[in-house]
Amino acid sequence: MKFSGLIALLFLSSACLSQSVPQYPLARVDRNVAQLPSPLPSWGGANGAGAKWCNPEFNGICIIRITDANTNRGSSLTTADTGDAQLVTKDSKHIAVRTPGGASIIRTFDPVTQAVGDTPLRFGYIVQPSETDSQVLYGLRKTAIHKLTANAAWTAVTDEIVYDYANDKCLGADYVPTWHGVFTITGDPQVFRTAFSNSGHQGSGNLVVAYSEQNGCSVLDTVAGTVTNNGVLVGSVDTPDRFRLHSGGIGRNPLYASTDPTLHQPDGSDGCLTAKKCATQYFWQIGTTHLALCGPPGATWYCDGHLGELVSGALSGHNYRFHGWYDPTQPLTSMGSLPEGGGDTHQSATNGADINGQPLFIFSQIVNSPSTYTVWGVNEIMAMALDGSGTVIRFGQNLNSGKSSNFVCQNAIGTAFQSDGAPASYALFTSDMGGTGQLGYEADGATPRCDVFAIETTKNEITVARERTGLQASQ
Repeated sequence: MKFSGLIALLFLSSACLSQSVPQYPLARVDRNVAQLPSPLPSWGGANGAGAKWCNPEFNGICIIRITDANTNRGSSLTTADTGDAQLVTKDSKHIAVRTPGGASIIRTFDPVTQAVGDTPLRFGYIVQPSETDSQVLYGLRKTAIHKLTANAAWTAVTDEIVYDYANDKCLGADYVPTWHGVFTITGDPQVFRTAFSNSGHQGSGNLVVAYSEQNGCSVLDTVAGTVTNNGVLVGSVDTPDRFRLHSGGIGRNPLYASTDPTLHQPDGSDGCLTAKKCATQYFWQIGTTHLALCGPPGATWYCDGHLGELVSGALSGHNYRFHGWYDPTQPLTSMGSLPEGGGDTHQSATNGADINGQPLFIFSQIVNSPSTYTVWGVNEIMAMALDGSGTVIRFGQNLNSGKSSNFVCQNAIGTAFQSDGAPASYALFTSDMGGTGQLGYEADGATPRCDVFAIETTKNEITVARERTGLQASQ
């Protein structure tokens, strides 16, 4: 692998110091507790795509319903299970929503008028839009990377296989996966990354793979502790730790991939095969034998929970300590913090978040949400300024009960995206909107559905004019 861009990339993150932090004038930055609205918005029941509600507790910031029962034959729709995956086309006009069964459906969205609609495009596997071309989608089908180019009307696609990991210079021609992790695409030129297992489901993974046209395929085997480039052994990693994977191949830096060991093997033994207390994150410098533990050995709390993956490093835990990719054992001062009791958090960096650049979007959720909010930040969509000020920007509540059996909905996971440049104009998230049938029910007639929603992070002049004249969609 070639790493001539490493120094330039690290300097790029330092150059962000001169950038001003994006402003969100309608968002709240106070730390007051906001209770749920009563009654909750109705959202039109099962068939309410396009419905909108503007929260008076958050300065009239609006939530727009993107999907409904018509989108997926009555069943739930979700975002991705991590904020690292791209969900929206570069021009912000098409959104890839997902079914709990792993299919993808393309919806239309107008970021100016906030109108939503259908396309006939549906895929039996997970796809995500390109970050560089508004007409292109990518998907991982078994071991093959598919490039799907949509026609102008978004009624059909041209399907091209970019690369198949199952070849003699990567995983081997006979490799048949039983599980793969989140599929991520970063950089220009693009690097395609994920994790695989051929011996079980999530938690049994042992291979992290990275492919680019420039450098070919690199494979990290986390159990054997070896790295190969294009089928040639590079050597053993520079840590004694060996482990199975909960996830792998994630991150916003094309030169690195984070790996998340599983706490327990399928047989119940410790997740790490040679070291104790390694239930944390490791960062792999792709193509090399450098595999670094995030945080000092044994101090697993430094990189617990879900990482916020930036270009220059990662932020961990409720205290959001920053760890650089190359040497994540040395955390810097916290960029900010959320209150204890505010719930679990999932972060999104797809809007280009980095130190002293775009803020990090945060999606907070208490599973089985309390009826009374006791601290600020409970079940909210927020962003944290990464300038060291500790400013937390609050856009609104996800109105989610946390009671869904679907993981993405249960945790109201989302991501942010831009329209007409920075800062981010909307955040997507999944919610059951109170879990009492506001979105209709699954086919059993008893299980509340979940849908995908967009929440404003900024307002354009057309939207403000429509709201002032009462032309907004149903309340």
